[in-house]
Amino acid sequence: MNKINIDNKLLIKIASVAVMFGAVLFIYLFYFWFPVSKKIADMNENLKKIDAEINQAKEIKSKYNDLSKTLLDLTEQKIEMERKLPNDKNMPDLVRTIKKIADKYYIKINSISPATEVKDQYFFKVSYNIAATGSYHNIGKFFAEIALQERILNIENLSLSQGEESSVNFVLVSYRYDDGKNNL
Repeated sequence: MNKINIDNKLLIKIASVAVMFGAVLFIYLFYFWFPVSKKIADMNENLKKIDAEINQAKEIKSKYNDLSKTLLDLTEQKIEMERKLPNDKNMPDLVRTIKKIADKYYIKINSISPATEVKDQYFFKVSYNIAATGSYHNIGKFFAEIALQERILNIENLSLSQGEESSVNFVLVSYRYDDGKNNL
């Protein structure tokens, strides 16, 4: 029988690469993909429930005037949910938010361009290509603050180059609720 000679160092390198790949895949799935998908599904369900409650409250309000406070509360809840998952692109506000965060961390935004809009069952996934420069740590802080925004935002296809000033290209993904109307 022919045996393939693999020395221990090569075997360790191969195993290390496989373990690192598995770890990165695990972290991506369990800390990014699954939580964002669950959050979006939960918010969509909440928006549907709130819309149904608002419609029901409007019908009953005509019979009972004291329900105007309930209607006001439900409307406020809907507004709060729409801040997290709006029903329109609202690109100017998104650009202002990104610019404000970039200025806070001394990041220079070189370009922002709309990419694609993909429809899912309850929402649209709206993508923007962004190119920026800044220090490595400031770019990390910039991404952390984006993740902490009230509106659901996600970073994908990250490409970071090293140097005194790091250059970064990424796709910023925002989500918007599909309310059945064609809001663009």
